[in-house]
Amino acid sequence: MAKKKKQKNKKHHKDQRSITAVAASFSGPLPPPSILHGYENIQPGFAERIIKMAESQAEHRQGLEKSVVNSNIENERKGMWFAFILTIVLMGLGFYLIIDDKSTAGYFAVFGPVVFHTSNFIYNKRREERSLDKNGE
Repeated sequence: MAKKKKQKNKKHHKDQRSITAVAASFSGPLPPPSILHGYENIQPGFAERIIKMAESQAEHRQGLEKSVVNSNIENERKGMWFAFILTIVLMGLGFYLIIDDKSTAGYFAVFGPVVFHTSNFIYNKRREERSLDKNGE
């Protein structure tokens, strides 16, 4: 009888195995040095090619960003000049209307651009402050 109990216990005994999964991640243009070393072991020169690729991509991205910034600056400069010319023309028209005894229309033409530019300036300053407050949170 003792043999039967031992055989029963052996049947219920299971091998226990565990599986461990390891995950690694990185962010940025270059992998960690250990991975670069692995690429270099596969083929000499791979690590250098990966670094050159990252440098080329960074240079390209910086060139695009510089182009966008310069374009925005140029657009703002043109907009300011057009606004200045339009303001001078409207104010000149207003002075002409005042001299021509159409004072109501003349005063609107003279002071309208001033009111518009002042309100636009105040609006944009408040919008910038809200944006800075929102980003600073």
